Amino acid sequence: MGCDATRLIIQLCDMSSFESIRECAKAILKVLTGYVIVEEDHIDVLVNNAGVMFYPKYEKTVDGHEVTWQCNYLGKLSVGPCFAFPCPSNSSNFLIAVYTTTIWSF
Repeated sequence: MGCDATRLIIQLCDMSSFESIRECAKAILKVLTGYVIVEEDHIDVLVNNAGVMFYPKYEKTVDGHEVTWQCNYLGKLSVGPCFAFPCPSNSSNFLIAVYTTTIWSF
């Protein structure tokens, strides 16, 4: 059980930047559509996890939203639609995992 390390592709993105999210989606879609030569043609698991808690001061992102609001809510919501169409049709094992502070223990 598990993932063969040669098949694992990790793509990070900054949830405080919609541009970073778009670039991440483009990079993954290039892999899925064959513009980048790899053997993978689908996503098995998308871990859509981001969290900012107790940010020390009020700041806005480059997109003009408060940092916590964009990272914890707006960023996550903008990721899902980027992959909603290509993934489920290609893989019966597709999973979007969104974790929240409910699993964080004090």
